[in-house]
Amino acid sequence: MKILGRFEEAEENYRNAIALQPGHGEARYNLGTLLFEGKRYDEAAVQFDMVDIHQSQFYAIQCAYHQNEESIFNEKLDSLINQGEVNAVIGSLSCCSEIKYGVKKPNPFCNDPLKYIVEIDLNEQCDFENIFIKTAMDILSDSSVSHQAQVHLSNGIQTAGNFFTLAQVSRTKIESILHAEIEKYRTRFKDSKEGFIKNWPASYTLGGWLVSMQSGGNLTAHIHDNGWITGSVYINVPTKNEVDSGNLVLRLSDQEPLLGVENRQESSLDVQTGNLCFFPSSLHHYTVPFEGKENRIVLAFDVIPTVSREHG
Repeated sequence: MKILGRFEEAEENYRNAIALQPGHGEARYNLGTLLFEGKRYDEAAVQFDMVDIHQSQFYAIQCAYHQNEESIFNEKLDSLINQGEVNAVIGSLSCCSEIKYGVKKPNPFCNDPLKYIVEIDLNEQCDFENIFIKTAMDILSDSSVSHQAQVHLSNGIQTAGNFFTLAQVSRTKIESILHAEIEKYRTRFKDSKEGFIKNWPASYTLGGWLVSMQSGGNLTAHIHDNGWITGSVYINVPTKNEVDSGNLVLRLSDQEPLLGVENRQESSLDVQTGNLCFFPSSLHHYTVPFEGKENRIVLAFDVIPTVSREHG
């Protein structure tokens, strides 16, 4: 129900399950994530603090941040860093803390994620038209492929489930092409001291989805909590009416860049059809609205760690 956008019905069901079994940790966690997505952070924090699920502590600290509870936020962040947690949420919040509160924290994930943005032209690497564009169009026109609610997306649709498990995809070279480019990315930065490179996952899976926006559509700023690095393949980018129309913007935090601050806080990418972009999953990213007759179509995906990470 939640994935279909029936949030009120999902909330009622979770609360009923908790009423019947107050110790039902999974129901509390799911209710917490639902409330979090609805920006009801005070209510969400109550649920996360009552469950012993590892991921709940990362939601709880984000609740403190969004409610501007600086002391609670700092206490939770220091605790997680001291525990040796290395992930995109910790990386993002460490950057956010410095910009919002003026307090520089150790960043175990990536201190300078804007340096790790990579753009590749897949038109030069493969038959992009037949491998990527045709497959994406087949999926988007397939009525059996379901769509899911996406709180950050306006005037568009997002496919549900994992793109890479679809039959149309398994018959192509898409996944092998992306795995090869991911390995090139890792090798390119192999001498980096940043945590996300030193602790590169020993194994991972790809989780992906298609996003098709109509004229006026856009994505608001967000990060991918479960990702290690995030990628986006531009299946179709309409002709630009404005200089930055349809651009992908990558930002250190959820705060607007500070005027007069020397450190670069965001990067705007002039993406084109056939481009592949990689960036650390700790970076907030959004799209600039566009106007046009064609849809803006993107394959978005994450590298998701599956086992304990190697330490370099």
